[in-house]
Amino acid sequence: MPVRRDRTLSILVPSIVLCAALASACHRAPPPLATAPAREAATAAKTPAASSFTPLTMEGQEPKATKPLSDVVAQLEAMARGGDLAGLPAQLTRASIRRLSKLQLPGGPLPVTAPTLLQRFDGQVTRVTFLGGRAILQVSKKGNLQTSYFYLEDGHWKLDLANSRPPSAPTPGLPDPLNVPLALTEATAGIPGTGNLVAVLDTSEGPLTCTLAEQIAPRTVANFVGLARGLRASLRVEGGKITNQWQHRPFYDELSFSRVVPDTLIEAGDVLGRGMGHAGYQLADEMDLRLRHDRPGVLSMAENGVNTGSSRFVVTARAMPDLDDRQTVFGACREAETIARISRMPAGNVVIRGIGFRRGE
Repeated sequence: MPVRRDRTLSILVPSIVLCAALASACHRAPPPLATAPAREAATAAKTPAASSFTPLTMEGQEPKATKPLSDVVAQLEAMARGGDLAGLPAQLTRASIRRLSKLQLPGGPLPVTAPTLLQRFDGQVTRVTFLGGRAILQVSKKGNLQTSYFYLEDGHWKLDLANSRPPSAPTPGLPDPLNVPLALTEATAGIPGTGNLVAVLDTSEGPLTCTLAEQIAPRTVANFVGLARGLRASLRVEGGKITNQWQHRPFYDELSFSRVVPDTLIEAGDVLGRGMGHAGYQLADEMDLRLRHDRPGVLSMAENGVNTGSSRFVVTARAMPDLDDRQTVFGACREAETIARISRMPAGNVVIRGIGFRRGE
């Protein structure tokens, strides 16, 4: 159940280009004197027909984009079948470009081959799942399932080549009478005031006042509030290990910001303090295009994959668009200067004494 931090590029290992011959193969161009009709005829003659975009199952609603996902997938498939990947960088997420550039030969193309790209789209589209600005495409051929992730960046669907893991389902945790998820009304019962739901994190560096998006991400907010108030049970920690025993306690009290990235983000909610702590279960994502990592103070779940949020959360010290639709945003915090200051301090130095809640600003 621990959430893994590092995403791997194992699917790309066979694709690394190590010689000039493969690099030139990824940049085939028509003869300079060939006319456009001649090039089109030649391409049609040697390129197999692309499969149609007909998902057996479609979940969620596709958001507006410059091009629909079906057109983007068809373009990538045609690109792979034709063996010309010159236009691939324009189709990839920013994160993919950064990671691939580390493996790129000086002056050479991105380390991706046409066959590796093609295997993602060659077969029957079995499922497409839309949530916020994320689309998960699953393709099956001869029992082999391929998973691709697309994200909306600047209004365009972009392929994430760094991730091909099948999405995981939410994990309810070990069965126990105490292990019962809370509805939002249960988690917030008795909180005084009216209006917006506000959390005040009493930290050793000063308060962080965060307005929670209970209308947009109700399950995530209910979990955060329930844990903080001790209404949602979590697994007990003994001797530096998470046990199988459930308990009710104010989960975040005396936990530190155990991970900091200077001037980027701060993270808390890890009962082990090593990036592996959790409450005993994992939540379903609640991505929404209205909630973006577009400024300092954005409050979101710490995740590494689909439906992997639990107790850990991050607060951004700057805009971090690469986290959009990868982590559920559920609030926004003030005190940007305090957040920045904590982000420049050693991990573990700043402690959350407790979290209080009220309604109204």
